[in-house]
Amino acid sequence: NHQNECHPPVDIDIALDDMLGREFAEHLNQYLGQMGEQTHSVGVVLKNPEKSKHLETATMKVGTFWIDFVNLRAEEYTQDSRIPDLMRIGSPAEDAFRRDLTINSLFYNVNNGQVEDWTGRGFDDL
Repeated sequence: NHQNECHPPVDIDIALDDMLGREFAEHLNQYLGQMGEQTHSVGVVLKNPEKSKHLETATMKVGTFWIDFVNLRAEEYTQDSRIPDLMRIGSPAEDAFRRDLTINSLFYNVNNGQVEDWTGRGFDDL
């Protein structure tokens, strides 16, 4: 398909610090409806700790963009396990320091238009 070769779909992750992804997606659809725009179906991947999925994720396609609404996460571990014992909505710093690669901890802040490097190493490693 030549269209996909020229314009591949874009996948965007939006991290939320104060509500679940499903709730945010519902707010987005409400806003789109109020603006006279098309609303979109929302898929939800429920939390499933047995498969290391500790917080739900909401997904929707808006235009050519696939958007995942996820939470900033904080994890706590027992001393003898690599599997989180506790998972909760966290701060940007908590989420950044739990990531496996420092470049994955670079966050674009839509409020101020800045890329934030919470670990202090992401830009250098990039």
